[in-house]
Amino acid sequence: MNALTPFPAAVQAEPAPHRFSVEDFYAMMKAGVIEEGDRQELIDGEVIDMAGDGPRTLAMTSAIFIWLARGIETARFRVFPNATLVLSKFNAPSPDWWVAPVTVPIADLRGPDALLVIEQSDTTLAGDLGRKARLYAAHGVRDYWVIDLERREVHVHRDPAEDGYGSITVITADAAVETLLIPGLILCLDRLLPEEETT
Repeated sequence: MNALTPFPAAVQAEPAPHRFSVEDFYAMMKAGVIEEGDRQELIDGEVIDMAGDGPRTLAMTSAIFIWLARGIETARFRVFPNATLVLSKFNAPSPDWWVAPVTVPIADLRGPDALLVIEQSDTTLAGDLGRKARLYAAHGVRDYWVIDLERREVHVHRDPAEDGYGSITVITADAAVETLLIPGLILCLDRLLPEEETT
């Protein structure tokens, strides 16, 4: 009599998290699950709550608004404040600021079309220099700036690749930096917003 062959032990698999697509994200907004105006973004299929704005962030937001309003030719460029930038099926972050050419229809705008992306970092610096930087690099954002509100520095990221940015330069508050793709648009933090106005 032959011995019975035992069944192999069941393989225990970890349940996979559900990844939301950009289409899902917009559908949730339309259904009221996510209210339009809520500060949320889609990163790697996850809906992420964004940090609120403290006084220091609000002061910088006002200063950047004036800087862009004065320096951008509205006939050539569009400025998007805290607006969704669709990068891929599962990624739609909301940078604090981004600029794109008017020649590309809004519905078609993607990472390589963004001429400048800015994140203002008060409590979010690690994420903006880490996960966000890798995300923008992988999707072809060519000029990504992170403004460190605590140290008053600008981290300028350029030369995007799948594994990150090839060039990262830290600009101090007293130095000036010109945007890569918008000629003549120059930022100096000390001129933009004196330190005493951010304390």
